[in-house]
Amino acid sequence: MKVTSLLIASFVSCTAFAQSFTGTWNGELKVQNMKLKVVFHLKSENDKWSGTMDSPDQGAKNIPIQKVQVKKDSVFISDSRISMNYKGKLVNDQILGKFEQGIFITNLDLNKGEVKPPNRPQTPVAPFAYKAEDLEIKNLKDNVTLAGTLTLPNQTKKAPLLVLISGSGAQDRDETLFHHKPFAVIADFFTKNGYAVFRFDDRGTAKSSGNFLEATSFDFANDVDAIVTELAKRADINAKKIGLIGHSEGGIVAGITAAKNKKVSYIISLAGPGVSGKDILELQSYLIGKEMGLPEEQLQQAKKSNLMLYDFIMAENWTDFNTCANNVIDKYKLEQPEIAKFKNEELMDQIVPKNAKWFKTFLETDPKAYYQQLKIPVLALNGAKDIQVSADQNITALQTVFKNKKSASKVYPNLNHLFQNAKTGATSEYGEIEETFSEQVLHDILNWLNRFN
Repeated sequence: MKVTSLLIASFVSCTAFAQSFTGTWNGELKVQNMKLKVVFHLKSENDKWSGTMDSPDQGAKNIPIQKVQVKKDSVFISDSRISMNYKGKLVNDQILGKFEQGIFITNLDLNKGEVKPPNRPQTPVAPFAYKAEDLEIKNLKDNVTLAGTLTLPNQTKKAPLLVLISGSGAQDRDETLFHHKPFAVIADFFTKNGYAVFRFDDRGTAKSSGNFLEATSFDFANDVDAIVTELAKRADINAKKIGLIGHSEGGIVAGITAAKNKKVSYIISLAGPGVSGKDILELQSYLIGKEMGLPEEQLQQAKKSNLMLYDFIMAENWTDFNTCANNVIDKYKLEQPEIAKFKNEELMDQIVPKNAKWFKTFLETDPKAYYQQLKIPVLALNGAKDIQVSADQNITALQTVFKNKKSASKVYPNLNHLFQNAKTGATSEYGEIEETFSEQVLHDILNWLNRFN
């Protein structure tokens, strides 16, 4: 009887642990000077565990997890596709554990429950004072279908059109980041002020088809080209007044598109590059490191290592990702003996971006080569506290190739890369700031547009 009692107690204990792990758990990853919320949804059916993962700050939800295991008071979560491993132990009402991704290792403690969304007072809420139409537009050249939302003012028969182009990374139509939806805010403002606005999911993202990881800025320009051409045919759009608003990398895409599509009448570049990606990233890495308080010697060493890596990436043709990635890593390991002990697959995510073809193109492309072909008006805006695309470096460069007398530029002293009023401009502030997009910038763009619309 004593043995039986022990077996029953053991069974009850294991069952209790299993029930305790079921549900939603959230925690916060500290990555350099940024904090990223992570959410795991865990469930068990017939003693088989499964789960999904959210990254709320990046707008990613319900990502299937390859493997979930529960053993007594511990949980093991792994996904080889992103080189991710998590091991945690249940202690009272928390899971205390470690998160690993390649060579990156950090503590990650989880609490039960959903993440409470932060306050975002500018995000538009229905019902709207204008028409909204979901569309699918074909890019026949690349066999891609682009899903987006067209908003139309109620009282305008043939409205001027603004097409919004997102920055780097796979972005949805609202350019969602840290629960901010800047493109929804921009679209809402301009539609209320008489403009039609089209915003869309990047190819391979959300409801758009295609392969995002294989695309470059020139492929994204093909997408915008197809959108402009198609929307110009509509009876409710003024085909002679079509403009592009590009944020960050979207500024490059806008320039490339306008250089080949004469239906584009003007461009608004929001923190858009004016120099090559290699030059941008060299300064960006330095400014971010400086903001983090790294000593000058370390900053210069990091600069040297980064430039070396960029050259290795630019030297490959990226027709075969695995071959080219291993070539890059092998070269880098020869120059960085402290990482030679790691296997190439362990270093892959830390050294070679999955969209390496895009990265090579970004490093090499000089936006001025396309902007100098334009005779249309360009409005270039930047925040002085932008440490991702420096105003001093990029606005100055773009201004040198402006040809239209209506072109203009402005630098806002207190704004960051997302055009939020910020204290330091650090990327860690993006999610902490309630403001999504500066009202002053919206009104300045409107005043500039109204000069010739």
